[in-house]
Amino acid sequence: MDAAGHGADPRQPLSHGELDYAALHYAGAPNANLVCPICTLPFLDAESTPCGHTFCAACLRRSLASNAACPACRAECTRDPTPAYVVRSLADELLVLCPNADRGCPATVARAQLPDHARSQCPFRLAACAHCAAQVPAHDLDSHQASCVAARHACPRGCGELLALADADPNIADRMHPRAAALETENATLRFAQANMASTLDAVLERVAALELAAREPPLPPPPPPLSAQVLEHEAVLDRLVAEVDGLRASLARVELRANVELQAESLRLREEMQGLRTFSLNLRSFLTQSSAAAAAAVASSGSGSAARPPKSTTTNQKL
Repeated sequence: MDAAGHGADPRQPLSHGELDYAALHYAGAPNANLVCPICTLPFLDAESTPCGHTFCAACLRRSLASNAACPACRAECTRDPTPAYVVRSLADELLVLCPNADRGCPATVARAQLPDHARSQCPFRLAACAHCAAQVPAHDLDSHQASCVAARHACPRGCGELLALADADPNIADRMHPRAAALETENATLRFAQANMASTLDAVLERVAALELAAREPPLPPPPPPLSAQVLEHEAVLDRLVAEVDGLRASLARVELRANVELQAESLRLREEMQGLRTFSLNLRSFLTQSSAAAAAAVASSGSGSAARPPKSTTTNQKL
C-alpha cells in the first residue's frame, strides 16, 4: 500500500450506490489495524470470524465460499461471521478526498459522510441538463441551462408557441409587440383613418342614392346617340363606386377587428400589472403594521422591567 492508502485490489470494485469505495483516495495512510488483509484496503462493512480476525464483508464471504476456514489463521469457521461495529465506526471516520477532486473539489470528509457530500453537497458533482441531458458540474448547471440551445422558451410575441433557443430569431426582440404608448399611437392613427373612410363612405352612399333616385324617374325620350354613350359611362362609374363601397366596408371591418383585439390584449396586461402592484402594496402595509406593533411591544416591555427593579440605594439603607 502506498502513502495515499492505495494498493493492489484483488476484489471486484466494491460500490455502494454510485460510489466506488475501492477507488477512494484517503487523506494520509490509514492505520494498519483498519486495513483488510485480503484486499489491503480500509475495511468496508467489517465482519469478524469466530476466531477473532476481521475482514471486509465481501472479501470474507468470497473467501469462505471457496474454503470454510479463516483466511488469516486457517481455523475452521463453525458459525457465520458477525459485524465488527467498532471497526466499522473507526473505518468510516477515515478522511477521504472527494471523488470529484479531479474536477476541482477541495473537500476532505469522513468516509461515512461521503455519500451525502458526493450526491447533494459537492458543487463539482455531475448533474444532467434538463434540456439536453448533458452532464455538467452542478455549480455550472444554472448557467448552462440558461444558455442551452435545446431549451425552449415562450415566444416573446405572445403567441404561446415554445421555441428552442437554436431556432429563435436573434433579432426577434426588434419585432416584439409594441408597448402601450406605441399601441395608443397606432390606435389613434387607425381611428383617424376609420373616420376618413366613414366620411368617404357617406359621400359615396349619397351619390349612389342620388343615382338610384335618378334611375327611378320616368323614362326620358330616347336620347340622341351621344347621350347613350354618356349613360354607359355613368353606369360604368356606378359599378366602380359600388365595388369601392364593398371594398371599403371590408377594410373597415378588418381595421375594427384588429383595433379591438390589440386594445383588449393591452388592457389585460395593464390590469395584471395593477393587480400585482395592489398585492405588493397590501403586503408592504401588513409588514409595516407588524413591525410597528413589535416595536411598541418592545418599548413597553423594557419600560415595565425598569419600573419593577428596586433602587440599589434603598436596599443598602435597609441593610444598615
